[in-house]
Amino acid sequence: MDDNKIDEKVVDGEIVNENLSQTTESTLTEDNSTVISSLDEMIKLNFKRIGELAAEQKQAKDMIEDALAGSENYKNASEKAQESTNEKNSVKKTLQSTPEMLNLLNKLKEIASELKEKKLALSDYVLEYQRLSGATEVDLGNGEVMQIENSAKLVKRK
Repeated sequence: MDDNKIDEKVVDGEIVNENLSQTTESTLTEDNSTVISSLDEMIKLNFKRIGELAAEQKQAKDMIEDALAGSENYKNASEKAQESTNEKNSVKKTLQSTPEMLNLLNKLKEIASELKEKKLALSDYVLEYQRLSGATEVDLGNGEVMQIENSAKLVKRK
């Protein structure tokens, strides 16, 4: 081979430039690492800002509560509301202690638990459907078309 020529070989009827494909893979890897680095930085900045905003929100709420607590009218109204709430809770507790209400409360807990499980399963199914099909919508078969929305959140590691 001539030294000035690019290393090429024929694969399945195509000329493959090995140096070019290595360079392209290297460039893609560098591009991916740049994108990942940028995303990592944006995640950190946004997470920090969310914390700052939550602290500001708490401070503002505390200031409002302090201002309300300084009002005699508000104190009186709060005491009356607390008395009414206590009375309501007492009646509610008495009614909920009946066998019929206990059965209904247990059924409600079971329904809530199953609903949570079904929502998690649906989320997994939709994500997998989207990954495999590339679709952004799902036709439910009854003429209703639902758009797929992805959401992720950060939670502390357990």
